Amino acid sequence: MVRLSEVFKGTEWEIIEEGSSTAWGKAVIPETGNAILIAPSKKKLRCTFEGSLSGTVVVRWHVMHTKKFHQATLVPDLCNLEEGELAWRDNNGTIISWRRLQEFSVANKATAPKSSQKRKRQEAMTSEMSTASTACTDPDEHPDAYDPVTKKGRFHYTRQLGKGAHGVVLEAVDMLATCGSPLVVAVKVPRGYSSLENAREKLQREYNWSHKLLHSTEDEREQLFMKYLEDHTGPEHPTPYVVMELAKGDLAWNVLFGKKKKTCTMVDKRKIVHQVARALTYLEKFGLLHRDLRFHNMFLSRSKLDLTIGDFGLMCRSGEKFNNFHPKNEESWRKLDWVPWEARSLRNKDSPQAIESQPHAFDVFSFGVVHLYLCLGQDQTRKILDRIELGSPAFEGEMSNDLVLDSSIALRMVSRDCNERPTPGEILHSMEESL
Repeated sequence: MVRLSEVFKGTEWEIIEEGSSTAWGKAVIPETGNAILIAPSKKKLRCTFEGSLSGTVVVRWHVMHTKKFHQATLVPDLCNLEEGELAWRDNNGTIISWRRLQEFSVANKATAPKSSQKRKRQEAMTSEMSTASTACTDPDEHPDAYDPVTKKGRFHYTRQLGKGAHGVVLEAVDMLATCGSPLVVAVKVPRGYSSLENAREKLQREYNWSHKLLHSTEDEREQLFMKYLEDHTGPEHPTPYVVMELAKGDLAWNVLFGKKKKTCTMVDKRKIVHQVARALTYLEKFGLLHRDLRFHNMFLSRSKLDLTIGDFGLMCRSGEKFNNFHPKNEESWRKLDWVPWEARSLRNKDSPQAIESQPHAFDVFSFGVVHLYLCLGQDQTRKILDRIELGSPAFEGEMSNDLVLDSSIALRMVSRDCNERPTPGEILHSMEESL
């Protein structure tokens, strides 16, 4: 949770109501303790913040002499962090602006003890040195980090969202966000690369899939994919990185199988499967393959189960030869159960047959595994895949009744023969036909 009081602690703000040219009072967010509003009468009103900058923030305050509670909701699209402005809407619809008082930090610095000033300068120097000296493969790298002492830098990092073999994704407040820009973003930095140039190329490739293809049309299916906002992979950046929209919801694996997993009805499961099918038809439109389609690379909102697919690190064009995975032993291959048979047998390369005749086969197999996981669970899915590998009947008893898709389609999706796998369009059509 990205708390406003944590991001802006140690600041003062001038409060101006819509239609007024004079300040109503001030808001003070101290380093520690409760925030307060200072009215024109100099009375101090305690206020509290609820919610997260990545979602909704509400400020509440109590006026003692009227015995009334008031509240206002942050309006992210009207905020301009670059200019130091927060915009709120109260219950009457009035816009209330908070304008950051830069003089506050200057005045404090002037009256602070010399020992305190010396300590702050040392902290600033240490921060700059650590940022400059960290290698790009360091998973703790925080490019262009905001320093609350010097007010330099851009990103106030809050937490790590994910970590893969070749990258780390961090949640950050964009302290230079302008009106209409997202206040909270995701920043992806590379890790595990032997070459800095290779890292730059891989990240730029990811950005281009989003910027030049997936989010270059007015097709509503683009909303099913993570949107990349900025490319900072050039040589002017010591650490290459890309900026992305923050996905709505939580990692799909956590939503469906985590400790706080959501209990899904058949209607819920159908919605998830339908969204994945639509996403694959959209990739097919551009001749693209995701090649890493699994719940750890998807996000789901817990309320509406809206899907967002992320991580384009292994994405490529149909027909393009591309090495995928480097497992150490047979058990490692079993854990990579979303990788199709033909890629497993050749140890991280697609067979020429799959590349030439069935370019969609890789993602369809992964989709088939996702479907089985969702309907039957991980253990049962792995047993089914083991039986398919041995040539035994895949389903036992009434197991097929728990599937969203028709059992014949579901089996074809994970077939050992890539030519038997249905196209994304065929899968989508079978779903819509059964409604």
